[in-house]
Amino acid sequence: MPGIQTTYSQIKRLLPSQKYNYKTGEVSIRPLMLRYHHCDNNLAEFEKLFFNGIEEMYKYYDGYKMWLPISGGKDSRVCLAAFEKLKKNYAVYVFQNKEAKYAGCYQDLGVSRLLSRTIHRKLIIVYGDSKHMNEEKVTEFEKHTSGLTMMSPKWQYPCDTLKEIEKSGTHVLQIRNNIWELVCNDYDHNNVMNTPDKIRDKWRERNPVFEQSIEEWLKIVENDKVNTSISFGDRAYWDLRLGCWLADGMQGFDIFDNIETINILNCRIFISLLMELDAKVRGTRSFEVELTNKWCPAFANIPYEEDYQDITLFIRKWKGKIVRKLKKH
Repeated sequence: MPGIQTTYSQIKRLLPSQKYNYKTGEVSIRPLMLRYHHCDNNLAEFEKLFFNGIEEMYKYYDGYKMWLPISGGKDSRVCLAAFEKLKKNYAVYVFQNKEAKYAGCYQDLGVSRLLSRTIHRKLIIVYGDSKHMNEEKVTEFEKHTSGLTMMSPKWQYPCDTLKEIEKSGTHVLQIRNNIWELVCNDYDHNNVMNTPDKIRDKWRERNPVFEQSIEEWLKIVENDKVNTSISFGDRAYWDLRLGCWLADGMQGFDIFDNIETINILNCRIFISLLMELDAKVRGTRSFEVELTNKWCPAFANIPYEEDYQDITLFIRKWKGKIVRKLKKH
């Protein structure tokens, strides 16, 4: 459900760009960005604060096993490179579900395996297809999220692999990388959901409550005199994608008693420093590649998912041609 409305008529959602005064009961606008005026190099400042944040996280979650997601994308790799740079103890995992067609649920494991071998760590594969679903946790997931999140999180989290970890008593902290998408200017760079009309088109005729909620949000943005330096696409991503869809999904991430989840970039200083980078640098994610190769040079020669798919497709194509020629002879 996008915007301030929920499926419950008397319950409203508080968005990232809003704050609530418990004394007066008033909702007002909150500045999304923090103005960080004391640095000449945003990436250098981000590196210093990000590394410090990781160190503090390890202190706070002392006794937990850290699980880092690993894929062919840039978001997970830059996080992985930071942990390698700091020589941290952690495990790497990937979700697999051939039945789900949502992003992140099923992927070629080629790049993930290359990365895990490079850092000499065993790749943990968490299967989330119906055969590996834990029915007890599926029921709990749907109840806990009020049926709001029926997409990829449901296909990833209530599964037997994580249930076995819960039974063992091992405390695990799952690192998530969703917020990198915000600082990478996804809506503006891909020219989607970055105007009021595109937002309306996305949710038009979904149902009347959705449309009402979107119109209320657009009115909030129109009257906002605080966050004027943020593009409409970034504002939509922050308020609607992260503040609604991700927030709903996160409710179901921690349904196992001893498994917790944290979004590694969920800090306004981190977000603000990176969002002040050039829009093209953000949109192409070139800053992520730069940081990755700096922190872990061994990753520089490993292709990202899109390049890996091109390479494997090329190999399969020529392998097929060679096989057909050999058969003829």
